[in-house]
Amino acid sequence: MEAYVALIIGYGIGLLFAFFDRKRGKFWYRAWYKLTNKDPLAEDSELTFLINQPFSARLVPAVLISLVAGFLFWVTGDLNILLILLYVALMFIGMMLSFYTFPFFVKRVQPQLGKIKETIEKIDSIEASIKTDDQPEPEKIEPEKPSENKDEEGGDWRKGVQDFLDK
Repeated sequence: MEAYVALIIGYGIGLLFAFFDRKRGKFWYRAWYKLTNKDPLAEDSELTFLINQPFSARLVPAVLISLVAGFLFWVTGDLNILLILLYVALMFIGMMLSFYTFPFFVKRVQPQLGKIKETIEKIDSIEASIKTDDQPEPEKIEPEKPSENKDEEGGDWRKGVQDFLDK
């Protein structure tokens, strides 16, 4: 693996971690805080592992994820420890960059997602207005019931075959 690939992988992993931290980070941070602190976290706190945290608190997830990735590199067979350390360092740098650039992406993409959501809601309201409850239900077509007297309708097919064979 090239060095820039490790940087890109670290950046991608950091973006994924930041995204999940934004979605469920408050819940997981509260659970971790309950385990590690005597005093409970304030209910109105907006803290997650990355959001509203200082640089030193953002280091911890980046270091842990980088070390796990380095261990996986080592386990998968790369025995050159200097390359593994280089990859871990570059992944760490990529993750820290992504932790700080993720809010800029969110600010840029969030208004566009709002427009998409409004469009989807408009389409749903149009569909709801088109659909009315007083539409007549389609007529049900019932299959014809076979009659009990086969001879009157054209006879039994076996009789026709027997007549043909008798000729």
